[in-house]
Amino acid sequence: MNNVGDKKLGTIIAVAIVVVLIILAFVFGVFDGKSPEVTNEPQLTENRVGDLLEGLTGTIISPGNGEIAEEGKLVAVHMVGRLADGTVFVDTYDGGDPIEFLLGAGQVMEGLDVGIVGMREGEVRELRLAPELISGDTQFDIPAGASAVFEIELVEVSEPEGGKG
Repeated sequence: MNNVGDKKLGTIIAVAIVVVLIILAFVFGVFDGKSPEVTNEPQLTENRVGDLLEGLTGTIISPGNGEIAEEGKLVAVHMVGRLADGTVFVDTYDGGDPIEFLLGAGQVMEGLDVGIVGMREGEVRELRLAPELISGDTQFDIPAGASAVFEIELVEVSEPEGGKG
């Protein structure tokens, strides 16, 4: 009979502990009933950046936590660009210095201008560009009709000289 009483007491204590934990969770806001915060930052699913532009997909390799790249800002990026067969056509790490350009001003191919928007300083993102987003490019030696994969590291975001762009 003593074992039955001990089991009931143990059950009562376990239930009491669970109730106290639930109450504490509500007190400290774990279950506040609010929806997740909504932001204007690109939405990620399994590190994939949403539809950026037809023919462009992006995947976050390593998130950053610095300033956000926006059109009109001066950005400095390191990049490695490869063709589908793996041929490297640009590697700024080899040259030492990142390249700088005004984001959204058409100073680089459209896929890079669009694909870098929303990145945070320190983020590394893979961008896959279809041939139509590369055609007419004279900055890199990319064969006509080729697609490309860029691994982009956003090094710095700043205001262009003379203030906002």
